Amino acid sequence: MCGHNGDETSFVLHDATDEDHINAIHNIVRRDVWEGFVVGTTATTASSARGRADDTGGRSTSRLERYAGTIGFRCRFCKGAPPGERAEKSAVYPRSLERIYLSNIRFQRDHIMQCNYIPPSIKEEYTRLKNSKGVTRGKKKYWVTSAMRRGLCNSDDGIIFASSAVVGSSPAVVVAATDEKRE
Repeated sequence: MCGHNGDETSFVLHDATDEDHINAIHNIVRRDVWEGFVVGTTATTASSARGRADDTGGRSTSRLERYAGTIGFRCRFCKGAPPGERAEKSAVYPRSLERIYLSNIRFQRDHIMQCNYIPPSIKEEYTRLKNSKGVTRGKKKYWVTSAMRRGLCNSDDGIIFASSAVVGSSPAVVVAATDEKRE
């Protein structure tokens, strides 16, 4: 489930097994709203973060450089909008697989209902589910394992595609390969 947008690859975490492991609210976000991408340092990628009218989304290019080559997540509806028109948390940059879940919670809290680009039908379904009784919290471990199934792994620099390091290697080898790249 990867797409290609210009020089940037995007993907979703959603897959058919989500319904068995996470609540319906998280399912909507993973399936319909959130997309992952490899962070670059171009103006296009830099503008994935919300911000002022300076076309870097309020994050200076030098600030984004620390995320270069790692995985970020963003709203697929407002990613192409001018940075000043995006709601808060239009893009998030979790530093480890274990932090993807928390980044999603922050994204839901600060972005979804404030985003002018998410279709009303998605917001209505999101609100209906949010207000219904019996909605359970998400399973944090599933967010980690599903990200790993997509080929994501932790590195010293943040989340990366395993193929960015050494495909099929243990996490220790991935970290070692990442260290070699930085030297």
